[in-house]
Parts: sequence; structure tokens; C-alpha cells
Amino acid sequence: MEGMDLITALSGCVGVIAGLDRYDGAIIEDLSGVRAISRYGVGLDNVDLNAATKAGIVVTFTPGANTEAVADLAFALMMAAARGIVKVDTMTRSGGWPKFLGSSVWGKTIGIVGTGAIGRAFARRLAGFSVKMLLFDIRQDVDFALSIGGEYVAFDRLLAESDFISLHVPLNSATKGLIGPMQLAMMKPSSYLINTARGGIVDEDALADAIEEGKIAGAALDVFLHEPPVGSRLAKSDKVVITPHMGSHTKEAVAAMGMMAARNLIDALDGKMPQHTANPEVYR
Repeated sequence: MEGMDLITALSGCVGVIAGLDRYDGAIIEDLSGVRAISRYGVGLDNVDLNAATKAGIVVTFTPGANTEAVADLAFALMMAAARGIVKVDTMTRSGGWPKFLGSSVWGKTIGIVGTGAIGRAFARRLAGFSVKMLLFDIRQDVDFALSIGGEYVAFDRLLAESDFISLHVPLNSATKGLIGPMQLAMMKPSSYLINTARGGIVDEDALADAIEEGKIAGAALDVFLHEPPVGSRLAKSDKVVITPHMGSHTKEAVAAMGMMAARNLIDALDGKMPQHTANPEVYR
């Protein structure tokens, strides 16, 4: 929803359960009467927390509610990219019977960028595949790494040695453009990039160039800088599997997020501090 449409829709409201609409500083300044923004999801990159705090608006989110669902999709996208499932499905439905050579996941090196809740859940799904797991995070969970047989390494090493790289970091000033031309050039020509985090983490033009030039084998993406990705070269490539930002879209996750978002909003409007408050300083 565009800015003015959003402001009009919220006229007279004291609270909102927010999806992926952008609540920037200009919009927040015009949200007269709104006391709480309850994010339906875990990402906060679409809400200007500083502006909300200044305006006295409580911002909440729903951590953990979609963890397993997003990890499921990341794993599914990795398998689909490795075996060319979408491509051969289309060819077979069209009357073909292709002999397509995919890539094994078994025994490969998997790079996991971000070992928060979703990154850890994705890692656990690799049990039984005899993979080598390389981990990267600014906050290292050494006990977790030991529990899965993984190893924290430098980012450059993860890029250079991984056959599949799955991104599980939030979008912020430190991660915006984290995967760009330089990082893609470090990756193996046979490697795949999986992104179920946020579109802005990846330089999409650089990724399209890398795939077209054979610098990496392909990608699987659930998120884009602009959604839907109309006109994107990535959306036109048969070496890229794309889905419509559906990581959290399971019946179970949607129900859990909905209940958590509603509870957060009710608590905020009742004058209580919700359990999952993104800007607790607003209460001071």
C-alpha cells in the first residue's frame, strides 16, 4: 500500500497489525492517533523505529512464530535449485522427458550466513546429509556449532568453499548489499545462493550478471528488493527458482503469527509492555 493510501486507511485507528507495508518517518508523522504498530512477522526493516519512538508509538514483532516455516522453505529451495525441479517440471508437463543432470546436496559444503533462530533451524534440517557446515555470524554460538558439527569461519572462506550458501540475516545497514560483485566472484562456479531473508541483502544486478556469466550455477530466492520483481532478470532466468516471499506462509505459522501479533497489539493498547517490543525505550 502506498504512503497516502496507508495514512488514509489508518485514519481514526489507534493500532495496526502491519504486514510488509513501509512505515517510514514521513508516514509515522502523519499517523495521528496510532499508538501501536504490531508487526506480523519478524523483520523490522520496514518500520522506522526511531521515528516511532519519537512519536510515542509502540512497535512489536513476532519472533519465533515463523522460524520453522522459513527454514522449511530455505531447505526446499536448496533442493529445488540443486535438482532443477522447477525447470524439469515445466519441461515434463510440456510433453518432454528431459535427462537433466542436477547437483547432489549429500556430502557437500553448506554455508549458513546468520545463525539466529532460522539459521539454526535450517542447519538442523541438514542432519543426515553428511554435509560440512560452515557458519558465519557476528555473534558466534559455539555450543550450537559443536552440537551440529559446524564451524564458524571467516566470511570470505565461507564464500569460497561452500557449494550452497543460505542467507539468514536481518536487513540493516551492516547487511545491505552483503552479497555483491566481490562476494559473488569468490564463490564457486558450481555453487548456489539461497535467500529467504530480505531482498536488499543481495545486489540483484550483480547476482544476475554472475549467473549469466557462469560465475555461479544458480540461485533460489523468496525475497527481492522490489516485490513483485517485475522486469527482473533473475525472474526470467531458468537457473533461478523464485517464490513470492512465502517463507512464513504455512497454516501453522500464519496462525501463530496472527495470535502473537494480536496479543502484542492488545497488550500495547492496554498500557502493558508487550513481550516482544522492538522499542522498549518508548515506555521511558
